[in-house]
Amino acid sequence: MAKGRVRQLEKLGVDSIVFEGSARMGRLGILGLGTVGVVVKCTAEGASYALKIRRTDANRPSLDEESRITILANRVGVGAPVSGHTRDFILMKLLDYEELADWLRGLKGEGRRQRARRLVHSLFNQCRKLDIMGVDHGQLGVATLMLDEVPGGPLRDRLGLRIRRKAGCAGVGPVGLGVLVPPLW
Repeated sequence: MAKGRVRQLEKLGVDSIVFEGSARMGRLGILGLGTVGVVVKCTAEGASYALKIRRTDANRPSLDEESRITILANRVGVGAPVSGHTRDFILMKLLDYEELADWLRGLKGEGRRQRARRLVHSLFNQCRKLDIMGVDHGQLGVATLMLDEVPGGPLRDRLGLRIRRKAGCAGVGPVGLGVLVPPLW
């Protein structure tokens, strides 16, 4: 099994795994931990990426379906862009992000309500795009909402493709925003 995973990492061009992040797995820093996978920072061909690693105790045999759905959503600008994938790994653009609660607390001055409304409107539009494509948000695990700073551009939002339906709310984590947002669909 280990040799097969090493070959998959080589196929993706992964040079190293970097244990940084606010989430913890033992003493290691990671970007996120879920029931299906662990997300870590990595380098591939000299650039930084996020790497989702399928857990060996996951309730599915591969990440193939999640990769397919994520790539489909990427076509309409939703989710972290996928750079490559194998049976056990998804290599994605590493998004620098600000947590939603922090972003909302940081809204100051004139126009703050309008900026918050634009963000919510954009999230609704992204969810609508997924609905039109037939992507069931419930297929995709746990949600991550990221506000992605584009160099030279405005703050924009990226709806992570992993949304868990939970008592009428979309749970926002595992990279951990610590807030619940109302259902976006």
